[in-house]
Order: sequence, then C-alpha cells, then structure tokens
Amino acid sequence: MKLIILLLTFYDVLASDCGKPLIKPSIGRIINGESAVPNSWPWVVSLRKSTSSLGNLYRNHICGGSVVSPDYVITAAHCVDGLDRALFSVVIGSNYLEENNQLFYNISQIIIHPNYNDNQKISDIALLRLSQRIDFGQKISSICLPDSSDVSAIFNQNVVVVGWGSTNGENNREKISNNLLQATLRIQNEVKPSICRDYESFVYCALDPTPKKSNICFGDSGGPLMFNFEDKWFLYGTSSFVTVHPNNFSCANSDASYFVMIPNYIDWIRDSIGNKQTVATTTAKILAAKTTPRKSPKCGSPAFTPSKKSYRILYGEKAVPFSWPWMVSLRSKKDPKHLCSGVLVDRQHLVTAAHCFLDSPAGSIVAALGINNLRQALTQRNKFGISKIFIHPNFDNRSGINDIAVFKLSKPVVYTKRIGPICLPNTNDYSIIYNQSAIIAGWGNTNGIFDGSLSNTLKQATMKVFNTISENNCNSHFSSYYCTLDISFPKSNICFGDAGGPLMYQLSDKRWYLFGVAAIATVDKNDKTCQNHNPSYFVKIPYFIEWIKKKLNE
Repeated sequence: MKLIILLLTFYDVLASDCGKPLIKPSIGRIINGESAVPNSWPWVVSLRKSTSSLGNLYRNHICGGSVVSPDYVITAAHCVDGLDRALFSVVIGSNYLEENNQLFYNISQIIIHPNYNDNQKISDIALLRLSQRIDFGQKISSICLPDSSDVSAIFNQNVVVVGWGSTNGENNREKISNNLLQATLRIQNEVKPSICRDYESFVYCALDPTPKKSNICFGDSGGPLMFNFEDKWFLYGTSSFVTVHPNNFSCANSDASYFVMIPNYIDWIRDSIGNKQTVATTTAKILAAKTTPRKSPKCGSPAFTPSKKSYRILYGEKAVPFSWPWMVSLRSKKDPKHLCSGVLVDRQHLVTAAHCFLDSPAGSIVAALGINNLRQALTQRNKFGISKIFIHPNFDNRSGINDIAVFKLSKPVVYTKRIGPICLPNTNDYSIIYNQSAIIAGWGNTNGIFDGSLSNTLKQATMKVFNTISENNCNSHFSSYYCTLDISFPKSNICFGDAGGPLMYQLSDKRWYLFGVAAIATVDKNDKTCQNHNPSYFVKIPYFIEWIKKKLNE
C-alpha cells in the first residue's frame, strides 16, 4: 500500500463549557457511513476554498477543522499550505455542506507549524485565525484541548472521527458526503504498532477493528479525532493521511489511518493564540487516570516491557516503543539531525560518550527525551537544553581512553511512562556481566555506510560480553572497555550514530542497569563501513561511578 496525504484532490469560553454539546451525539461510520446527529459536534467546521466560474463564486469543501476558541480553528497544514488566506473561509454550525443561511467566517491569518514537512508527514497542523469572533450557542461551541503531557492517554482506546469526506473511497469531489458523518476507531500505537508503518511515535495510528471497517478518506483532512472523558470531548488528533490502494487510488478503509498528535503541539497552540485562558484544556484528572505520571519511579523499571529477542541495530529490528525510557537523542540546535545517544540517570543528568560533543558549548546541544522515533515532534515536555557538560578530565580523544561525559539538563524532567532513569551499578560490579548477554539500543546507521541513513525508529540488539583480550579479537581497548560481539547469525552491532548509547543488563532485582556506554565500533579502513562481525567497545561504567556521582551533585 502507498501512503498519501488526504488533500481532497478532487475567547471567552470557560474550560467547563468546552467539549459538551447540547445535542447528544451517536456513533456511526464515514466511508459507506451514517449521518451524525445534527449539530451534535458543534465545534466541527467545513473549510472552503473559493473558486469562480463565469462570474459565479463557489466555495468548495476541501477539509475539516475544529473550533478551539472564539477566534481560532485547528486544521491540517497541508490543506492551506502555500495558498492565500483570502481563498479560504469556514462554515460553522452546519451539519450539511449545502444548506441555506450558512455562517461563513473569513480567515484573517494562517499559522502553519514551523516544523511542517509534507514529505515526512511531520507537524501537519495549522491554526486559522477568524476575521470575526464566534458567538457560541447551541449549534456552535469549542472542543477541549488535552494537556501536552498526555499523548498516550488514548492508546488502545476508542475514539471518534467525523467529516464530510468521500463515502465510497473514490478520489472524486462528487462522492463527498453532504451530511456530516462519523466513525469509531481504535488507537493502535501501543497494542499493534506493526500496522503503523513506523509512524507510531509521532502520529496516532487508528483503524476500525470491527468488520464494518469505517475510516477517514479524501475530504476528511483536518477533521477531529475525539476522545470522551467524564462527559467532555477532547481534541486529540487531526486527520492527516491514510492508506490508498495503489491500483485505483481509492481509500483502503481496512488499513490504518493517521492523525496528528495534538498533545505534542499544545504549547505551540497556546503560544500562537497568545491568550492561554481562552483555550480550554483538561484538568489533572485525565492525566492521572490515563497516563499515570510517575513521581518517583524505580530506576531501571520501564512501564513498557522490553523485548529480549536478539534484535539488531545494524540492519536491525525495532525495540518495543518506549520500553527503554532512559534513551536520549542528542542533536545540535542548528541541525535537528540525531548525532549521538545519551542515557538518563536522574531527573537532570544523562551519561554519554565524551567524543560526541567534545568541542561543543552546552548551549548548542538539544536533548530529546521520551521519543521512540526521530521524526517525533519535540515540545517543551520532551525537548531539553544542556546547561553544563562534564567531560572526564582524563579523556584522550586520540586513544579513546575515558570516553565518558555527564550532561546536565537545563531543567528537571517529569517522569512519565515514556521518560524514566536507568539504574547505575556499584563500582565493584564491573565483572558481573562477563560472559553474559547484554542489551544495546540506538538510532544509529542501519546499513553500515559512513554518512548513511539513520534509523528513525529505536533499535536494539543482544550482545555477549567477553572477559579476556584473546577472545573474539578483543584488542588493547579491552582493559577500560567492555568488548562485545553478537555471537548469533546474522550479526548485530553498533554503528555510526550509536555512540553514547547504553549497554544494559538486568540484575536479579529485575531492574535494568547501565554497565556501558557505546564508544568504538570496528570500521573498515578502506570503505569506512561498520564491521558488524567484529567486536564493538563500551566504556565500563562501574569504573567511573564515583566520578559520575560527584558530577550529579555539582
């Protein structure tokens, strides 16, 4: 199947008032669907694009949207990108595309998310500022917005989508529905990530698990993905793209559809609107009930159980999403591309390899936490600056000795199911993992070629740790490094971009401990490719525990 953006080619409201329609909705379908109860979704808008022919003005439906304040509507960026705002208007308070006395609102400003990327399906979200304020009533009101930290609140939950899109899957304007239609889908990011085609970390992936196979289609872009909590409806997603049949370009309603994760953009939405008080958001109850943030989690105890299969990094397989919640992607502020990994060890510190950012000032580095996919949108909740860099005083960049650093984050993290610390071993524990199998993880190069493509999805591998220099070509690095090798076939290993990542081992207390940090991979001298059949080397963390703990307290 090919994935395609749904383009239809063919505040003065109190938080307690949002998300509560005066007319009770019922649940139906979109493709081959049933009509929604008139005005039961009073925040849903039809985005119209104006065209003229023979002196006549036509306002054609192209996308959906959602009212979030008296002045603003949220929709998909691809619906309005690159076009003049004067071409657009929205119809609010109507269940039908063709109806007398419709309320048209012109657009005074289009705000597209700065990270929007059509090709990569990233940040497909836009705000439309209306030219006049909305008067809320029985037919028009706003939907509530979730808290920015509760992305996973709807994992494996039923949600409702609505729209006027194509009812038979065809990419044909004449096939869109005159009546507003709705469907119940189920979020698959956690329960069935394999069907999400590597998009599960930065968009919601949803489908109808029943034989009816309801789904969104052409013309539904920008429409809401809604979740009901305590009799209020919350906007968790906007329709972005869907799977189509490659032969006839029709919507594959039995496959997953994809929605922008609104919780990742709450801070941007509030900053763009300018008045946080006019945008209704959730109370702390939904956060506590659904995401269960952990104030004092046990270190090394992930909320999502990791797989212990022999997954590979080079030419590798995926890790269970968010099963290694201490993983950190380190990047330059100037270039958001992943450079090295780090490992979270407490609320404000991570451990990484010293050589990664040897000549970089702290202010030039960004740490991304709580992500599984490198394309996942960064917000104030998972994007952190670095305030201090502690390079080991005896680090030698030429020999690679003492290749370890501690980074202090610019602010403490909030522990959640996706973000938590790994445990640190004791100084005398260094020999525990000799002749044992340990786990490595990273986003590094997947084909072994220098400057080759990174893995967007976090990968993992199982490696054996050796305890003599003579074993498996372990060389003189061995004295200060763990020498590791995958003894299975085909061979897994670290590669470019995996530096700073963890060598992890689970002790008898069932917690995961950081025993090593990725430092050296074996590289062919001629073609500079990673040699996954040769050993790789990890800094022995137990040797540096006292130094690390000292830096954690500075």
